[in-house]
Amino acid sequence: MKYFETTGNIWTFHAQGSWLVIPTNGFVKNNGDLVMGAGLARQANDRFQVSHELGQAVASKGNRVQIYPAKRLVAFPTKHHWTEQSDIALIETSLQQLAEIAELMCWKDREVAIPRVGCGNGKLEWPNVQPLFDKYLDGHFMLVNPKPKYAGGAIITPNFSTGKFSVPIPIKSTQYYPMTAGTRQLTKEEEESLDKDLPF
Repeated sequence: MKYFETTGNIWTFHAQGSWLVIPTNGFVKNNGDLVMGAGLARQANDRFQVSHELGQAVASKGNRVQIYPAKRLVAFPTKHHWTEQSDIALIETSLQQLAEIAELMCWKDREVAIPRVGCGNGKLEWPNVQPLFDKYLDGHFMLVNPKPKYAGGAIITPNFSTGKFSVPIPIKSTQYYPMTAGTRQLTKEEEESLDKDLPF
């Protein structure tokens, strides 16, 4: 059975009892903490203060998939160093490990919520990552895409390559924006006004 795909705030699924896959890297700071400074990793650390626990796991076991049953979290490496682009080969390895863990844990259908790993702060294109999801993930998993946002009546859509939002502009607009035709990037003020939930 193929993984299920849905939209929404990924933390809502966690609050309802699902496990949550957190994209991580393999860089441990001098104080023993794993770098978790952006995206879903930062959100997880803000909620559960797991950076030291994850850092110790990486230091002792390497940059591999780790599970934390008490918090229903799965640390999923997509990068070797936090400053780097996500590594597609590392993502494939992590997906293999995740699929093996799913069998060992006997997770139920749709019990594990996972974002488009590597496609936000990791700078990868979803069409390059999706075939790996199709290859390794089954009905245990829910791929959670962020729900559309609205500003001034216009739908704001996430760009999964850049992790940025864009909003449609009038066709007759004479302003030039270096974005997809017919859209512009939100201003900093507009972004800050949104409750962003890009799961990266």
